[in-house]
Amino acid sequence: MSVRTSLAVQPHLYIGDAAGRPLDYGRVFFGEPDKDPEFYPINIYYDEALTIPAMQPVRSKGGFLNANGDMIEIYAKELEYSVKVLDQYGVKVFYKSRMSKTNSDDSISTRLTHPDAVARTQSEKNADIISVKDFGAKGDGVADDTAAIQNAILYASTVVQTAKLSINTVAATVIIPSGTYKLTDTVILANSVQMQGSGSGSALFNIHHNGVGFKTPDTIAWLANIHLTGFKISNKGSGVEGNIGIQQSKTIRNCYMFDVVVEDFYDNFVFSETWTHKIEQCMGLRAKRHNIYGGTATGGLHIYGGRYDAAASHSVYINSVSAEVIMQDVASQFSNRSGLRVDDCYTVETNQCFFEGNCIDSVDDYHVYIKPPTLRSLSSASVINCVINNTGAENRDGKGILFVDNIKSFTYKERWVRNGVSTVPEVGTNVQITDMLLANAADKTKATANIKRNAISSATVKQLNRPYAVYGRDMSEVSFSPNTYAALNAGYPDVGIALGTYNYSAAMQSYGDSYKLTLNPNQGDIYLGNTGLCKVASGSNEYHGRFAHTAQITSSNIKPLKTTGLVIVDTTGGTRTVDLSNLSADYGRVLVIVKTDSSANTLIVTAKSGELINGAASASLTTKAALSLIGLGGEWLSF
Repeated sequence: MSVRTSLAVQPHLYIGDAAGRPLDYGRVFFGEPDKDPEFYPINIYYDEALTIPAMQPVRSKGGFLNANGDMIEIYAKELEYSVKVLDQYGVKVFYKSRMSKTNSDDSISTRLTHPDAVARTQSEKNADIISVKDFGAKGDGVADDTAAIQNAILYASTVVQTAKLSINTVAATVIIPSGTYKLTDTVILANSVQMQGSGSGSALFNIHHNGVGFKTPDTIAWLANIHLTGFKISNKGSGVEGNIGIQQSKTIRNCYMFDVVVEDFYDNFVFSETWTHKIEQCMGLRAKRHNIYGGTATGGLHIYGGRYDAAASHSVYINSVSAEVIMQDVASQFSNRSGLRVDDCYTVETNQCFFEGNCIDSVDDYHVYIKPPTLRSLSSASVINCVINNTGAENRDGKGILFVDNIKSFTYKERWVRNGVSTVPEVGTNVQITDMLLANAADKTKATANIKRNAISSATVKQLNRPYAVYGRDMSEVSFSPNTYAALNAGYPDVGIALGTYNYSAAMQSYGDSYKLTLNPNQGDIYLGNTGLCKVASGSNEYHGRFAHTAQITSSNIKPLKTTGLVIVDTTGGTRTVDLSNLSADYGRVLVIVKTDSSANTLIVTAKSGELINGAASASLTTKAALSLIGLGGEWLSF
């Protein structure tokens, strides 16, 4: 690139002698920077195209560079150079070890103050930064800046095309200085172009139409590296359906927003067919429907920090197949319906979020609702250390704090909750693994009651600062009640166990193949049976009911159960029979049969087919007595 030297800035340079008078017959040398130009000259030219060489030294006359009696200008390709001027007697009247080209941007040299830095023209330096004001944007809130903003993005996209960078790189940045920019039509974003504002508090776009403020192009199949940072988009339209702040679609990866505020649109942020999209420290305010809306095939939507407040419907709403939704340190508050509703997703993770004051006068919504249409393998949901409460003057209880279903694994760790309907999650029938950690003792029973029964599910409920854990589901109710029975249901519907505390002491409940065991040392109880029919209370033996499983009491003929150890029969009403066809004489089995009355009626005991009692098919008691039998493998022997 050829440019005019700094010696011709007026455009003709005035050269004076030591007294300041116009210098005649002077000799001017141009050389390498920081060297004596008389001995290290550079090539100089009479024309800007650098085609007519000039001889050194150049003569001066009347204080100006002169050749053949005419004032001239001198050109060189170097950006920096040294200059020395001698008078007609060879006395030095001027010396500069380093000078730069001037006048136009092409003739202005710029160089960082570092020994390894190189000089570049101002034009080259300017090309590093693309500002919307380079294309005529006023930013005064009055002039229509739509074309200027769009042209700046289009120009930046040409830099991207020239650079041919990888799919993971932002190639060009459009700067948005402080100001209020009026837009009357949709601005189309560009691949690998970043829009960088001066901050959401100082760079403002006012949208004066009912379409989309900023959107990705419909004509490109897949996009990447669209970064939006540091500005606010405010709707001045009517907020009708389709009036959207930012719409991102067909973005494949590495798309990012930071410090972007969008307010008063029908939907503030809309994402569809997007993957790995990150939103950090942004805000969505007063949406006529949703602050964030995830539509068709929203792949990875990661929301970190920021606030999403006062939506007329759900604040954050995912209604189509999504790979994952991650929310960390997000406040989703004061919306008419749910703070977060997910109708279709594989993975939902919320950590240290604030879901406050939602469900305003909405009795049909939960503050957080997660329910894909079908149960998928490896699907999971977690609500960890979140605040969920009904803050606000209106009725903001909804149906409760949280509902989840059709998820393989659900994890909940309570931080702080308040709700007049339910302060614990409600877990649907298709959640296979549930793990809860609760802060309040009173919520333990509520939580287990809210976990719906499913034959292949398991649940763990723990209380903060108290070693209480419950595994399984209640086998007699539709909900899980740890203070009565337990069932693990892990692949087999009639097996389960509950371990933990009851009334501040250790307790155990187990269930298997229709037999239950409850140990409660606090009450001194041992329950054996479906309804607690055997009880040992405070160390004394007390029989309650019919002594099921271990004992049976009757005045009729009886066929003892296979777990019976004691049969007590009253024969006052006539001869009675104890039929052992359900009991095998297994080795070590002990059975005691008692005739409790003194009548002459006989109590007959018959062995199972193929087995004997003392070598016979039957035995009998004719007086008030007991028959004690022990199994020897196919034969009962009295003792």
